[in-house]
Amino acid sequence: MNQIRNHYKIVTIFSVLCLLLTGCGNKESAAQGETTDIFGSYTISPSGALKNNGNGYLLFYDKESDSTVYLCNRAGCRHIDHTCGAYFEGMILPFFFDSYLYIVASTLTEDCQIFRADRYGENRELLQTISRPVLQIEIVGNELYFFGVIMEDAEEESTSRQSVGQLLCRLNLDTGDYKEFSNIATGYPNANPGHFTVTNNFFYISYNSSSIDFSKLFDSDTGKLKDIAWDEIVYTDLVYRMNRDTEEMELIYTREKTGGNTFSVSVLEENEYSLTLFSPDRIWEYDLRTGEETILYEPIEEMEEVSKIGTHYLICNYSEKNFILLKDWQEAASFSGLDYEVDSYFGMSGDSVYFGRNGNLCAIKYEDLVNGNYDFRIVMSER
Repeated sequence: MNQIRNHYKIVTIFSVLCLLLTGCGNKESAAQGETTDIFGSYTISPSGALKNNGNGYLLFYDKESDSTVYLCNRAGCRHIDHTCGAYFEGMILPFFFDSYLYIVASTLTEDCQIFRADRYGENRELLQTISRPVLQIEIVGNELYFFGVIMEDAEEESTSRQSVGQLLCRLNLDTGDYKEFSNIATGYPNANPGHFTVTNNFFYISYNSSSIDFSKLFDSDTGKLKDIAWDEIVYTDLVYRMNRDTEEMELIYTREKTGGNTFSVSVLEENEYSLTLFSPDRIWEYDLRTGEETILYEPIEEMEEVSKIGTHYLICNYSEKNFILLKDWQEAASFSGLDYEVDSYFGMSGDSVYFGRNGNLCAIKYEDLVNGNYDFRIVMSER
């Protein structure tokens, strides 16, 4: 079974930084190979966590010393101006890969720049400039995959450029080679890729499609459609599978839905002859040989996110601000509700599950979670 998560898993060489809270890094720190996960704006590994402090400075939480420091190796630096080694202008997302630090940054235009530096932010080089905003990032091998946003000029001069879709892109982290994949001709007048996952051999790309041409029916003055209500539209989920080597594409799954449901289907797990699929209203198994569908779990409220951690499934419901822990699909009624103010759910890294609460990065040990001990710790506080 090849588990696919809706997060970004990277095998890296991550420095174990022995730092003082207001000091700088130690150049004698040895790099250690470990698995690092990127969840949203955080980079999390067994040794700590990395994030943008909101003002363009990189912060690192060192798990061993239980302290948070600036990722800077300049002696005497006060970390208050742009000469600081931890500062990157326009930084959106920092992450470690191999022995390097990578920074995804935006400019005042719609361009996105990707920089590469050493693990302390020194010796920076511009790896690639991408002429479109970047969404959803996943790294497999030495390649970065993401959605690039397609922008067009608005019809009215007073309105800024607007997003009209997105397409799958790939960047080689070693060479900087960049490629954009053309969107699939689905046959629908309105079709846009909504999610992708990558396995060892395949891309899975989900499209949310409709036979309605919104550009002809949408009334910009009222925000309504002509002759049809939003919740009357029939949408069709399309899941395509592309061979990573040959780039051959095939349609492997379709599903019609109504009632204003615009969420795309995503691949939760890839099995030998089936896929475990996820959408907010249900989780189900789809047999690739027979086309048979088996419902695994239907929640009372729509699910925001689901991930497999260890031998359990963890569901996060942001509207209810809690977690549901399932032992397996057959015991779906056996769950633990964690009454946390959950802002966001990130996933599992090392021995802990990470989530956002009141703007802070929090963690709870997986073993404690499954044994009913819900004590958590704050890993990084908002500054």
